[in-house]
Amino acid sequence: SEYLNKIADLFIGANSEEKGHGRFRLSKEDVKQYQEHLNKTPEQLLEEKEAREKEMLEKIGKITDEDVDKVIEILREKLGNKVFNSLKTRIKKKGDPPGEYTKGDRGNERFINVIQHYLQTGGISAITEERVPFSDSQLDHIISLDNGGTDGSHNWEWMESRFNQFKGKRT
Repeated sequence: SEYLNKIADLFIGANSEEKGHGRFRLSKEDVKQYQEHLNKTPEQLLEEKEAREKEMLEKIGKITDEDVDKVIEILREKLGNKVFNSLKTRIKKKGDPPGEYTKGDRGNERFINVIQHYLQTGGISAITEERVPFSDSQLDHIISLDNGGTDGSHNWEWMESRFNQFKGKRT
């Protein structure tokens, strides 16, 4: 319960990233970390992702449907319906999936899957290995959708927005 409340707060925290021109500028350390990430094959990235997820599973246990429901309830209570619905729309669109994934039943299913994935991974960045607030993170497809990747937790990883903006369609 304590963990769920802590992670729920990461969903509603203010965006701490800069706004405007130059907001995705990388420091020298960022460039080094990002280059190391780019030099890995998709297979290596998937292997690392599985290792991070296994570590989190051992640390916090399996995130259940009830856990996701509890976090959704926390968010709804803290934000109110109007702001919650705005957040729900943003969550559905994380990772920039095709439009059909963000509407109707598929959109609702994706909303739940994105929350569950963020909870299960702790919002840990694949690049810096630091916990990233939801508003400062982007859901990345390890193998991009444009390169034949699929939209699902098996192909997702979290990273700071500044890194994902440079990745583009690269795998």
